Formats: sequence, structure tokens, C-alpha cells
Amino acid sequence: MQVSMAQIRVKSGDIEGNLSRILGALEEVPESTDVVLFPEMCISGYNVGCLFEYEQFIQDCTNAVERVAQAARSIRENLIVVVGAPRFANNPVDDQGNVRLHNSAFVIKNGQVIHIYDKHILANDYHHEDRKYFVPGTTSPIVPGHPLAVLICEDIWHKETLESLTDNIRSAELNGQPRVSELLVLNFSYYCADKLPSRHSNAQLIATNADINVYYCNAIGLGDISKNILVYDGASFVVYSDGGRLDAPRYTSGVYHNGNMWPAPYPSWEEETMESLVYAVRYAWEEFGLKCAQVHLSGGVDSSVVAVIAVEALGKKNVTFVTNPGEHTSKTTLKLAKQVAHGLDVPLTVLPVKTMESALGKVFAKIGDVASITKSTISAVGRTVVGLAMTNQQFADGKPTGILATGNHTENYLGWCNFHDIGSIGVMQPIGDLTKTELFALCRYINSMNETNLIPRELIDGRVKPMAELADTDVDPFDYYLCSGICAEMLRARATPRQLLEQFDSKTLNPTSFPGPEVYEYSRALFASTCEDVARRAQRSVYKSAQHAPVLVLSKRTRGFSARETLINHYKWSSARPTGRSASVSDQDSNRSILVV
Repeated sequence: MQVSMAQIRVKSGDIEGNLSRILGALEEVPESTDVVLFPEMCISGYNVGCLFEYEQFIQDCTNAVERVAQAARSIRENLIVVVGAPRFANNPVDDQGNVRLHNSAFVIKNGQVIHIYDKHILANDYHHEDRKYFVPGTTSPIVPGHPLAVLICEDIWHKETLESLTDNIRSAELNGQPRVSELLVLNFSYYCADKLPSRHSNAQLIATNADINVYYCNAIGLGDISKNILVYDGASFVVYSDGGRLDAPRYTSGVYHNGNMWPAPYPSWEEETMESLVYAVRYAWEEFGLKCAQVHLSGGVDSSVVAVIAVEALGKKNVTFVTNPGEHTSKTTLKLAKQVAHGLDVPLTVLPVKTMESALGKVFAKIGDVASITKSTISAVGRTVVGLAMTNQQFADGKPTGILATGNHTENYLGWCNFHDIGSIGVMQPIGDLTKTELFALCRYINSMNETNLIPRELIDGRVKPMAELADTDVDPFDYYLCSGICAEMLRARATPRQLLEQFDSKTLNPTSFPGPEVYEYSRALFASTCEDVARRAQRSVYKSAQHAPVLVLSKRTRGFSARETLINHYKWSSARPTGRSASVSDQDSNRSILVV
């Protein structure tokens, strides 16, 4: 059968808009197409949170599926259309009054739903909470009377799926069902670094072992879980039973089939990260009804990268650059801020905060000596006051504007920011999931892709050190190479100080987090103490991060919903080995460590 995949942009809760995009895609389907596959939850959106708890919303989704069925019948007889939407379970409301749902795929033909497949395996880790809203399905993936099977997203990430699918196919054949040749997989799979190869390998395992063609249709767009923003990259593909693969482009809507897809090479980490950053900012501004982005340039690496992203995403006419020199701002960083703005051909508005610093300093002087950290707070948060006032002024002038925060993963995790400073507040933190080391790599990539060095070279090669330039500190007091790797492993891989020290001793630290062999040139004592210091700082900084701008997710786990850190946490981490007789026993089923004393 000829299968086309409609890789469409899906908006959270926008039933009418999603329906319009579905119907528009059906109009583009080639005459030769037998089956049109849409993404998971393409009617409702996936990250709709509490909307799943409203019966009216679910009923509206059900009505939209019926409208798709009627539209498909008018396009062509016998055309099969597969769409994803929530539906009520058999017992739609439990004893506590909670709505019980299935995450479902509706198989439509000639105006009728001929089969419904309910997602069997519910994702409940990292950024997911499927089990809060859905119950697992029990329906067969086999479409009766057709050589088709259907699965949904998380289903194909588990090895038992292959066994179950093979059994279902064999049982169907014994009962006179046509030999299943096409597996249709609906997805709403968010982007994170290096995820594409995993998607492909999962599909290839099923395709080659079950002797079946696997069509993987993914959504594009943005979603959020309040403190995190997720970006969906599309990158739909088909893997044939012989292992061959054809790919649809990333972040591009369209109807894709074997006539307009090709085997695509894997992008570099820098390429896919930059592409995701630009797409996320561009469509976040559209989703939030904003026209202009305000970026505060400090003359450092972080704000320089965010400036490049903003211009690439929104165009230079829709970006405002601001710098707020204070009492402790050096001529060097002010010059670098001006250099970045000039390279991007965007005017730089210079709004000094010295007068504000002086005025508030005099207020505090009336009650005693003004501590250096008090002066730093006035400087850091004073810039926020200026930024917010400026955005409101631009709103009043008819140009809706939002601040793009410039905080990065390492500084957020260490708590190296002031409460509500200009680096942490705004519409979103696009680089909040990128470590300082990763940002340096991204800087080199940005410069390599442009005729001039958009990021000043002295920021990358170490001639200008990262610096807060505040009353209580000048140069940042961290070894960012070491701290970036430790922060990444502790948050993304849940590594403890003790585990990291064991990996240091055995020289098995993750080379992605600690690029190059130089990490093993540090003393063992310094590495251990840094791990413990990072862990302590991370626990203290949760309350700050909880009030930061939402972080764009670029890894499996980051600060926000997916890490599920708590404000109250009295546990004390140590890199020292425990005393007494103890052993770590591996629980193969749960992949967790159990301490036996």
C-alpha cells in the first residue's frame, strides 16, 4: 500500500486550527496514496495539561474526528486516514470524579471509523505524565481486513512491543487476516540532543525482525509543561523491511511519501541544536502573540549567543538590544556588547543603571553600611526593572515585546544568578539547557557559519573570562569546564558525587559532558570537593530556578518539571564511600540500585 505521512504543526488545545491543518493536508495527498498517517494527538495537541480533565474538551475532540471522517470521504473513496486524539475510556469517570481517557488512533475509511487503537504503553518519565490522564489500552494493533497495524509513540520504545506485535500479526494471519505489511506509528516526540538515531534504531529493529515497513509520523511545533518548553522537530521517516530508510525534513510541514523523501545524514550536535533554538524562539513568539524580542547584552558569551538566535529567528528589525552599564561594568565588556550588536546590524540602546544604583544605595545607607551583596542585588535586579519597563513601553507603542532571558544550564544549576535578575526572567530561557562548555562549542559553530565572527573571539579563547561585574564579585569563581560537566551529569544523568568520583577514578566519565582527556589532569581531591560543592549549590538554587523564565528543553532531563526537584531537601550529598559492610545490588528489572546492608 502507498502511505503518505502528514507532518503537520499541532497547536495545544487549538482543535479548530488543528482540524483546519489536517483537512488542508488531505487536499495535498497524491492520487496514488492509499493511507494518510497523521501524528499522535493531532486533534488536541499533546501538552494540554488540565484540558484533558474537561469532558467538554474531549467531546469536542471526538466531534472533530467525525468531521475528519466526513472530509476524507469527500476526497476519495476507500482512502484510509489515521488521526490521533483522546477519547473516553469505557468507564469515563472514576469513583473520584476524574475523567478516564485513552490516547487513541482512529482509523477512518469511507466516512467511518473502522478501527481504534489505544496506546498500550504510557510514557511517565522525564517530561511525560501520561498516567495522570490516560489508562493503558488493550485493543489490537491490527486493522481488521487490511494489511495494516497501528502503534503510538512510546509503544515502539520498548522491547516487548516487538514480541507482542509479532504475536498479533501471526494470530491475525491464522484467522484469515491479510498479511500485515505496513506498521503506522503516530508520534508526538519532542526533540532532544541525539534522539534521532534512537528513533531510527527502534523502528529498524521492528522493521527487520517483523518483516514490515514502519512509517513514523511525528508532529512539529511547541508545547509546554509550565516551567519547560518542548520543541517538536517532525523528522518523520519510513524504514522498510530491508532496513532502508527515507527521511522527511526537520521542522517543515508537508505531506511526505516515497516520492519526496530521501535518506538524510545525521546533523551535527551544533547544527541540530541551533536549528531547534531558532525554530523554538520563532514560534514561541508567534504562540505568545509577540512581535519583538528584547535581549540584554552584557558583553559575555551567553547574551551574545541569545542575540544571534533572536536575529536569526525573528529578523533584525524585530529585535531590540539593550545594555545597562553600571558602576562595575568594564570598558572591555561594554565594547564587546557594542561589537556583537554591530556584527548583527542591530542598534544597541545604552541605558545606564548607575543613577539607580546610587539612589537605592543612599536609601539603604540610611539604615547602616551597605553590604556588597546588597549593591549587587540593586545592580542585577535594577536591570530587570529597566527591561520590564521598556517592554511595557513597547507594548504601549503598539509593538508587543518580550524579554529573551540569557541564563545557561550551568549557572542556573549552580544558582549563579541573582533573584529575578535580567538573565533569568522573561518569556523563556532558550539556552537554559545548554552548559557553558556547550555554549562555547555553539559559538565556534556560529562563527564558522558566518563570514565574520559574530561572537567575539576573545570570549571563546579565554582572553576575556566570564564575569558578573558586580560589587561582590568580578570574574566568576568557577572552573566552567569542570563545573559544566558535573552539572550536566548530575541533572541529566542523575549522577551523584560518589558515582562521579568512581567514574573519575576509573576514567569512565561521560566524554560528552567532559570533552577531551584534560578532566583527568585534575587532582582527585579537587574533583571530589567540586562535585560536593555543586550538589550543595544545586539544592540551594532550586527556589531560584522555580521562579526563572521557562527553560527550553534540549536534553532528556533539565531544570523544571522533568527534574522534579523540591524546594525543601535536607539530604546531604557526599563523594566519600559509605562506612560499614554494604554492597550495591543491581535490580535488572527496574535498572535501579538497591543498597543492601
